[in-house]
Amino acid sequence: MSTIEGQAAMKRDKTKVLIVDDKLENLNALEHLLRNLDIEVVQTLSGPEALNLALKHDFCVAIVDIQMPGMDGYELAELLRSNEGTATLPIIFVSAVYSDAYHHRRAYEAGAVDFMSKPFAPEILLSKVKIFMELAQQYQALQSEVAQRRQAEEDLLKLNEKITQANHKLRELDRMKDQFVANVSYALRSPQAVIKLHLSLLERGKPEKQAEYMQTLRREVGRLEIMIEDLLDLSKIDQGRLSLTMVPVDLNELLGQILSDRITQAEENGLTLKYKPADDLPKAMADSTALRQVVPNLLTNAVNFTPAGGLVIVTTAVSLRDGIDGVTFTIKDTGPGISSNDLPHIFERFYRGEAGRKVQTPGTGLGLAIVKEIVDRLGGQISVESKPGHGAAFTVWLKSVV
Repeated sequence: MSTIEGQAAMKRDKTKVLIVDDKLENLNALEHLLRNLDIEVVQTLSGPEALNLALKHDFCVAIVDIQMPGMDGYELAELLRSNEGTATLPIIFVSAVYSDAYHHRRAYEAGAVDFMSKPFAPEILLSKVKIFMELAQQYQALQSEVAQRRQAEEDLLKLNEKITQANHKLRELDRMKDQFVANVSYALRSPQAVIKLHLSLLERGKPEKQAEYMQTLRREVGRLEIMIEDLLDLSKIDQGRLSLTMVPVDLNELLGQILSDRITQAEENGLTLKYKPADDLPKAMADSTALRQVVPNLLTNAVNFTPAGGLVIVTTAVSLRDGIDGVTFTIKDTGPGISSNDLPHIFERFYRGEAGRKVQTPGTGLGLAIVKEIVDRLGGQISVESKPGHGAAFTVWLKSVV
């Protein structure tokens, strides 16, 4: 290379040799001499520029002329040795003027590894440069191997961490499976016992009470049917078999249709059911079939937990969450509310809160768990606000169609 600008295009994959001389013809002669080596030769005409290049690039060796204007070779060597980044750069001094013992000694004191007087045998310089080139390549290979081993160690640590996490998940899944089986067994045991008892009473009980026994049997069979449907729904969700078709859904219209079917049930329970849809509500991006499972579940809870003379209000609204446009619907009741102890667990499978146990409302403890799973898969969120004695309000947020 004949200009400093050419250095900017240096190849990164070759070993580099720096040659420093204030005479361009000497630089070109040295580069020509080194042309057959698998190296990149970088040349410069001054000490300051050589120092700058050495700070920016890794060279296997520097071939430096001693007698140069401004900063001579000795000063350059001393500066290179004083800098941590260039202190180990091997320096070969060449000189056509100095060849005496004094300059040899001064060259080594300045940090040179060799001193060659001109004229010199080209093959000797080539041999020396080749040695430094090979040392540099071996060092680079060693560094690469060290880096690969470090990377392999890091990858192994990450793999071990993933295995540990996977084992933890497996243990947790195993625990959840055992807990699930235990919960199902317990939940089935109660209606099973009642059914067995009343089947026995049908055979040996009082004839005048058979209608009462049949009513109890129908109720318990209904509970079993609901539980089985809920378990099948959870199984579909867990196995990823819940098929969703995400399309724009008119939430106001869908809620209106569902609520119109529940007015009679509310009136039979002595409740007032009110609907307050928001004007110009954007459509929700959701699956209408899935929503027809979510909404009735929440409505049934509200109706079941609200005493006669109470109120259930359903509202819709526009809601921005985390910078994302959305819509919500809220189902609020005036029932007994949810205790602070129950709130963190309200969406857990088979969990029945204090209010449910007190008022003996029918249910499996799976409904809200199913609701949350479906809402999560719709890309939405569900939340609950409640205080004991002040009812509960369940709010479902869904992304809106922009």
